[in-house]
Amino acid sequence: MPLCSSVSDTAHKLWKLIREGQNISMEQDEGRITTAMLQNIPYKYTETELAEELDALGMMGTYDFLYLPVRGQRRYAEQNIGYAFVNLRSTEMFDRFAQALHHYRFAKHRSSRIAPARVSRASIQGLGANLRSLLSQSTLDAPPPGLMLFQF
Repeated sequence: MPLCSSVSDTAHKLWKLIREGQNISMEQDEGRITTAMLQNIPYKYTETELAEELDALGMMGTYDFLYLPVRGQRRYAEQNIGYAFVNLRSTEMFDRFAQALHHYRFAKHRSSRIAPARVSRASIQGLGANLRSLLSQSTLDAPPPGLMLFQF
């Protein structure tokens, strides 16, 4: 279970502080690979279901950020777009995550049309950089749908 999620007061407070330009210390060492792009997620997964499945695979406590973007069209409002970004707490945890999830078949919402999961290095690395990137793309006063933050 997430220690802090997009619907919690903590996530909203953190989002507000970042929007107001507060310097939140979330920097990571240059060159560290901690953020994964997890692909081929069945479209009906929610961020909570994905977090629960990751936790069941032994990943609980290894990540502090999970963003599962959802479709913007009303017709597909309940569907994600098939990939997520997960920031792990260390490079070692990233390696463990990649090994556990690469070619994984998700348990819920199975579909023969969905290929096994793929894990790759995300283009944006680190918790702070991911939050700043989302913030720069957002006009929302609250975290975007599909974002979960965990105690860090």
